[in-house]
Formats: sequence, C-alpha cells, structure tokens
Amino acid sequence: MDDNFKETPDSFEYRYELDVTFVPLTHSKKIYLMRVFEQDFKVKKKYILTAYIVIQNIIITSNFSDTIHFFEEVSLFDNGNIHNQYFDVVEHLKVKNLKLKHEELSVFLSKSEAKSIIKLFNFSLQGYSLTRVLENEILLTPSKMVKLLDELELLDKYPIKT
Repeated sequence: MDDNFKETPDSFEYRYELDVTFVPLTHSKKIYLMRVFEQDFKVKKKYILTAYIVIQNIIITSNFSDTIHFFEEVSLFDNGNIHNQYFDVVEHLKVKNLKLKHEELSVFLSKSEAKSIIKLFNFSLQGYSLTRVLENEILLTPSKMVKLLDELELLDKYPIKT
C-alpha cells in the first residue's frame, strides 16, 4: 500500500463509489440491463458487481448468473424448450417469437429483437472488469436492490419495483 495513503472511513468513501446504470436493450419493450458498479478511484477502474434485467420497471433476474441465463435463453430463441425459465417459444401465423414467462407482463420478442438484445448486452460488458462479479458478486434480492436505489436517490430517475 502507498505510504502516503492512510485508510480511514473517509478515505474509503473517497476511494470507492457505487454506481448504477441502465442500458436500454430495446426501447419499445422497455427492456433494460441494470448494471451495478464499484468504482475504485485509486486504481481508476470500474468493476461490475452485479447485473439485473429490468422489464417495464420490474426486476426480472436476481443475480448475475440469472442474468446470463436470461440472455442464453434469448440467444437460443426457437431452440429453447419447456425447461426455459424466462421464455416460452410461441408461434403466431407461422412466425416464432419468445414470450416472457411473467404473470404481470406480456412481452414478446421477435428473432431480430432477440439478436439485437444479445449484441447490446455483449457491447455493454466491453471495457469493464468482471473479476469482482465472478469472484464475489454482491447478492441483493430485487427488493434489497430497490432499497439501495432508494438510498442512492435513483428511484425518481429509475422507478423500479419488484
């Protein structure tokens, strides 16, 4: 550790900061990737701590691995099956779509929407270290995440619910 840097409670607040961003994956369906970062000012790096899927202001996934699972189901599209956790494969007028399995939401994805969502997800991870999320992800239930957003005064900007 640098001899000039002494750890104090105040220096921790200066050195680290939590940040939450929302990446729009599709505006028309209101599907977002909510990323929670830790910014370390001393080493000038941002680490993704966790990521959630938010659809129409409802948190759908509850941790990073579930979020990856969500994207895998989207990427499989019509190769999914009855064991999918997040989507059903449905057919209307001989066109296959993904239908979100959620009692409050009625969301369908076309194949082109699914492909663009996967591309945007991949772009959203570029340039950020995933070390912290892979080694020791912060595990917050959706309700605890809403509480954190409230404490960070972000609920007015991002009205999220569970």
